[in-house]
Amino acid sequence: MTALRCTNDAGKTIVCADSYNNGVLSGCFYRPFRNAESFESFSGFLLKLDKLLDRVQDTQADNRKSFSRIMQQNELCDAVGLSPEGKLATFELQIVFRQHSSWQGTLLWREKNLEQKFHSVLELIGLMDGALRSADQNPT
Repeated sequence: MTALRCTNDAGKTIVCADSYNNGVLSGCFYRPFRNAESFESFSGFLLKLDKLLDRVQDTQADNRKSFSRIMQQNELCDAVGLSPEGKLATFELQIVFRQHSSWQGTLLWREKNLEQKFHSVLELIGLMDGALRSADQNPT
């Protein structure tokens, strides 16, 4: 494991993809001050993360607005310590908005150091699917 980059990572979710078989994703994700959450499918991942975002009042959904605590820049580093890695791929997910019953933000595929913006959950799934299919065909 390598040290987590601590530049404005407070709102990021680290997604560790351990397997991707026939379009079924399994792995875990990490958020600041939270234990790892495991998942066995894309829908499981999305639903667990969305519920967590509601509970911690991070990136408020557009129909539930309120003030929320602003995290300091290095809090994710303090909470996670070392950067987790997936067996197949690792992503840094930054959800900037949750509007129109969807998510908008950026996704960084760590192994390839490629970053892409997404404007919907469907677009996010497409980005992750493409990366995971590529990683599965070309293991490092």
